[in-house]
Amino acid sequence: MKRPWPHPGRSLRRLSGSGRFGLLLAVYAAGLAVFTLLPGCEREADLQQRLARHQAALATERQGPAPDGAGTPEQQLLRFHQAFPPQDALPDSLERIYALAGEQTLALEQAQYKFILEPSGRLARYEITVPASGRYPQLRRFLERTLAELPTLALRDLHFKRDGIDKDKVDAALQFVFYVRTE
Repeated sequence: MKRPWPHPGRSLRRLSGSGRFGLLLAVYAAGLAVFTLLPGCEREADLQQRLARHQAALATERQGPAPDGAGTPEQQLLRFHQAFPPQDALPDSLERIYALAGEQTLALEQAQYKFILEPSGRLARYEITVPASGRYPQLRRFLERTLAELPTLALRDLHFKRDGIDKDKVDAALQFVFYVRTE
């Protein structure tokens, strides 16, 4: 004849106070492990996999360009020069600069332009000095967007002036350099 399992309530009543506390602590620890530690371990495993993928991608990127960058040095130099916009693209780029300033409600004043031919003769640069006025966050957004949209434009110099600490308006002198190919 089989003996029936003991009733849990009777077994608990037989335990002393410290035995019941120990049992409660064991149940709590098991719940903590199931609901806290296991999901954390799964998250850690997921992060490890993502880290491995990113490290592999970074290693591939550091190896350099594919055979596309091959060729003689003259061919590589020619491809480099072809990456720059032609000289006649300058008016469109200047219009874009003024449009971006307008989007940020900045006042751009009369600009000064200086054309400089590089010694190689294949590239030229336009140095553009333009005074601007507006609020600092607007100036910052303007510079970020302008440099992002015009990759051959560089910010050479920047000066800020504010009439007083209580004034919102900032006067800035921006000096850009725009690189173009002459051919």
